[in-house]
Amino acid sequence: VVGAISAQRYEDQPFVRTEIQLLESAAPVVGIALRTVRLHRANELALAHSVRLQEVAALAGHDLAGVVASVVEQARTMFDAAGTACWAFDDDGRVTARAAAGGSDAARILQWSGRTEESSWAQAPRSQMGGIEDGLAWTLIPLWYADRLVGALGSVSGPAALEDQSSAPVDFARHAAIAMENARLAAETRGRIHTLEAVAAFTDLDITRPEGTRAEMGRLIERALEGSHGGLWLIEGPDMVRVNAGAEAPRVQLGAATPAPAGTESRLRTLLRALPRPPGEIYTTPISVDGHLVGMVTAAEGGASPGETRRLMSVLAGQAAVVLGRLQLVAALDRQARMMNAILSHSPVGVILEDADGRVVYANPEIEQIYGVPADRLAGTQAGLLLEAAASVTSEPDAEPGAPLEVHLRGSGTVVEVRRVPITGSAAEPAGVLSLHEDVTQERMVLEAKDLMLRAIGHEVRSPAAAMRSTIAGLLQWDLVMDPEQRHTLIEEAYDQSDRLLSLVENQLIMSKLETHQFEPNRAAVPLERSLGQVVSVLGSRYGRRIDIVRSDLDPRLRPAWCEPTHLDQVLTNLVGNALEYTQAGRVDVSAREQGGFLEVTVADDGAGLPPDRVQSLFQKTGPAGQNRARGGLGLGLYLSRLLVERSLGGSIWLERTGPAGTTFRFTVLAAEVPVSRDALPAAR
Repeated sequence: VVGAISAQRYEDQPFVRTEIQLLESAAPVVGIALRTVRLHRANELALAHSVRLQEVAALAGHDLAGVVASVVEQARTMFDAAGTACWAFDDDGRVTARAAAGGSDAARILQWSGRTEESSWAQAPRSQMGGIEDGLAWTLIPLWYADRLVGALGSVSGPAALEDQSSAPVDFARHAAIAMENARLAAETRGRIHTLEAVAAFTDLDITRPEGTRAEMGRLIERALEGSHGGLWLIEGPDMVRVNAGAEAPRVQLGAATPAPAGTESRLRTLLRALPRPPGEIYTTPISVDGHLVGMVTAAEGGASPGETRRLMSVLAGQAAVVLGRLQLVAALDRQARMMNAILSHSPVGVILEDADGRVVYANPEIEQIYGVPADRLAGTQAGLLLEAAASVTSEPDAEPGAPLEVHLRGSGTVVEVRRVPITGSAAEPAGVLSLHEDVTQERMVLEAKDLMLRAIGHEVRSPAAAMRSTIAGLLQWDLVMDPEQRHTLIEEAYDQSDRLLSLVENQLIMSKLETHQFEPNRAAVPLERSLGQVVSVLGSRYGRRIDIVRSDLDPRLRPAWCEPTHLDQVLTNLVGNALEYTQAGRVDVSAREQGGFLEVTVADDGAGLPPDRVQSLFQKTGPAGQNRARGGLGLGLYLSRLLVERSLGGSIWLERTGPAGTTFRFTVLAAEVPVSRDALPAAR
């Protein structure tokens, strides 16, 4: 029909009515045919785009360079472009992977868009960019994943006419961004695993062997940064030395180029200029111990992405700083041990060290001055025989176990205070005892004239301080014969005593505020389960595995407490800590229920109960001190808890029951009005 009409028009013949009718009758059929062809073509394009999107989506978790290369190939086919290129960016906008297909022109698109591989756009584009350069039409699509620009996709000559498939480039770009982000996250996960392996290796270093430790630390850093030619440099006197770099380890003489007063950043730049530089950009991370620059970790371009390399370097530098700090501590302790040997020989305090069987291992000259027995004759004898022969031993009837003994020398009126500090070799058997013998005759006379409360507080402050000093003295004296575990145990004991001394002062300050009745709590919604979790975590560092007997039975639907978080933690710490400290309980239960506008919290144990004579004065300031003064008990914990509950938590506290079946304390605290989702809380123990 079309051919006949066309031929007639070429002959310049007018159309007759029948011909027009024929054309009109054929037009709908021709239109349907053309529409069908058009839809068929669109379906073919949609199917092809769907297949390519599936292929891009299947790249998740692959290597980033491989993902970028696959995106380029798929984009070239999808956009029907003469050339395509793709770039992956890190968090700092640097190019971490690139690929191009169809000639070198596509690789120039990034520069045409107004940026380079090193410097990003002033304002990252959110939509497609394009233009004409060197006679070529180009298009650049930014690849966004959420609010992060992960890369860019460019094409030369532009996509073919896609008609109804105009959404295809957008869908493809979105899937490409997802695939590239997944590849980056997979690489980051592998990097973090690599980092954890490196950190774990640092924990196995033996800090008692300084030279071997430094060499092994250098090997660990080189192994972790192998792909980036990383290394460890330490300052040794006037030189900067590359650690564990083989027989030809570089040693750079710094001399006057690195003045000591210079700041860390400026000095680091000075040190960097003095080092032999590998090709490409070099990254550095300083290593500081107690604010002093002691070295740096270096790496060059290559291997992982720059961001990942710098992150790993930061972790390694932190671990190296910890190890170097410990090495300095060991060296300082070694110097102090040698100094202590000299001090003990001239100490005005008598010192006796006993072994596990009670035999004297060491006695300083002051022992001879106090007891009139030559110190060299005491070695190998039983230490208890010295006191039996020269003096009478007395102690206060209410003295706690392990408290200092008071020794009265016969015929002289001299009073000697003896402090005995066990030096534990293992959990089951002590390795020895360190005893300090001090002439306290004058001190006793002064103390007797003091006020009762001042004497009590003075004693409590002195006891943990003396225990801490004795522990450190034992550590310094026997450092060379102790294994690392014993040394670490004694250091922890000294730290624990100093922490308890600080807690004593802080509790006094809190009580002084609460006792003035001029205290306004700063309340917030505090989930009981989260507060108990923090308390258990803190007490765990003090009581070890014994903390496992603490159990909680808290309803997830409970409203949170309305109080100062630290004050709720303090009350729970006192009650749970007392149950762990002063009983042989096999179980400590913490539960709570809503009572009106309050939460009623219960702390119960199955121990032997409290002594009857202490029940009446349990919450008073003048109440009895704890049974174990070496652990810092002042008898103020329940008094402080009462002040906190009544004047900060807005509730009350009481002893519910005590006896052979156990002890139960209860207290109330204001309840908040908004419940807390259980998903936001830590798991209960």
